[in-house]
Amino acid sequence: MTRIGDRDGARAPVRDPRRWLAAAEAVDPGVVLSVEDAKGGKDWPSSEAVAEWYGSGIRRAVLERLVQVLDELTAETHRRHEALRRMPRRDGRGVRPKPRT
Repeated sequence: MTRIGDRDGARAPVRDPRRWLAAAEAVDPGVVLSVEDAKGGKDWPSSEAVAEWYGSGIRRAVLERLVQVLDELTAETHRRHEALRRMPRRDGRGVRPKPRT
């Protein structure tokens, strides 16, 4: 049997589950959506309207900007991790101690 699991309950094609996830993120005002469509196909251009950053293809300028975006996302991830690490412990003993290096 071919194409099993290719359709959802409404019988609409589910060709790429990442598109469903991006669609859900696009309607959440708290989400910052960054999209890189390296293939440059027809699946992702509609996300350009809601994405903070959208790149298509593998041209040098697009890839250089992608590296910049990934660096920014990495820095934000580290910032959030540090903020979570400084939050009070559940046992009420205050701020977690810094790990020894």
